[in-house]
Amino acid sequence: MTIAELIQEFDRLYQEQAPLRYTTLQPGYDFAAMDKLCAQLHVDALLEDYVALYRWKNGQQDLRDGWMNEFEEDAWYESVPLDDGGHFVSIESAIQLVGMWEEIKAEKDAAQQPCYWKDGFIPLLEEQAYGLVVVDTRGYFGGQAGQLLYFDYKCSDGYTVLHESIARWLETAIALLERGIFFQAETPTEIQAQVRIGNKINGKYTRRFENPLPLG
Repeated sequence: MTIAELIQEFDRLYQEQAPLRYTTLQPGYDFAAMDKLCAQLHVDALLEDYVALYRWKNGQQDLRDGWMNEFEEDAWYESVPLDDGGHFVSIESAIQLVGMWEEIKAEKDAAQQPCYWKDGFIPLLEEQAYGLVVVDTRGYFGGQAGQLLYFDYKCSDGYTVLHESIARWLETAIALLERGIFFQAETPTEIQAQVRIGNKINGKYTRRFENPLPLG
């Protein structure tokens, strides 16, 4: 599938299965001022997959009062989750996060301390105030530009390479939606299916990397 076809299929399945969350997705972003945006995100250029994704939807709304899970009673999230926890970051929020992390990195560099943040990262998913999935526009660790990395900034485990690209992330999400296990996996069988699907789609690329990759 092309990136446009992947987005279209994801949109269809997501709207069918999570209509309440779908309403929190914001209208697509206008990329008219591309040079200014790249400067705000501290990147040299934006990849085609990233632009296509955000032309579709500019992340999810930031709700002050959090979000009650429509699939489970009494389940509350700090921010609206796209899947089972990750909040789809708007470009405006990504700009703010980049600025915050650049300040943290400068402080860590001055103190000669390691920092999770690297030049060329763009936040994509925010994992309820403890971790980030970022688009790596540089291709760190011997990987390719556009790969998706995860790190939990409240621990020191390091990085995990999740997907080769936004396209592979969408392909994985579609497969999980089709199996009904994108939003939650409760039984051992469902959890095993999640892992199996992830490995099938992403393993050829991700298995080359140490897991987790060390911080530094």
